[in-house]
Amino acid sequence: MNWFSFSVPTDVKGIPADLLSVYPHPCNAVLYISSSGMSGGATVTISSMAGAEVYRQACTLGGTIAVNVSQLAPGMYLMSVRTDASTYVRKIIVR
Repeated sequence: MNWFSFSVPTDVKGIPADLLSVYPHPCNAVLYISSSGMSGGATVTISSMAGAEVYRQACTLGGTIAVNVSQLAPGMYLMSVRTDASTYVRKIIVR
């Protein structure tokens, strides 16, 4: 008999919601991410609700990041900000 062993993470360390703010919501052309309580490098990713990645941008936290969403079709998306240590995920709506 063959046995398989799987290691599954049971916890994801998230970025506290009060360290990041995302606005305006819903957005039209530009989405702003304010990260005044953080520093270091991160990656902003936007994915469709079907899971397809439609946008990716490397950035530096510690100020305001402008994300151009004008090329995205209107609808709901998942936006994530990932650092080496944690991840922040939020639903966004593009008009």
